[in-house]
Amino acid sequence: MNTSPATDLRQTALDCVSDMGDIFWDYGTRRDASGQYRDPCEVAADAVEKTLREVVFDVQGANRADALLRAEYETLIAELPKKPTDGQIIRTLVANADWTRNGASVVLQLAQRYGTSVLRNALALAAAMQIEDGEAGL
Repeated sequence: MNTSPATDLRQTALDCVSDMGDIFWDYGTRRDASGQYRDPCEVAADAVEKTLREVVFDVQGANRADALLRAEYETLIAELPKKPTDGQIIRTLVANADWTRNGASVVLQLAQRYGTSVLRNALALAAAMQIEDGEAGL
């Protein structure tokens, strides 16, 4: 099966189903259509396509949410002096991003200590583990 990204989800679904091999019963159009049976390969392709669309929709939604959040924080930081102090950043997060002082301090420390590479991986792990709010209670 071709694993490169495809924009034609129907074709991708058909490719997935064809790669499943001969797992479907012997459907005969002339024999089975009269009983209003559908070709099981088509039923499977419909199910795979529906799932692919849901995955794409979820990914696009997550990407949009991530982009909006990044834009919000970029705007906040852009309004500060060129080299803001920790206190200025914390005050901005409290005033404009609905953080408590403690929460803003922790978020700033995490950003400074770990950066995007580690935090991106931590975000992916937290999402996979379905952890919305951690044990810190921020």
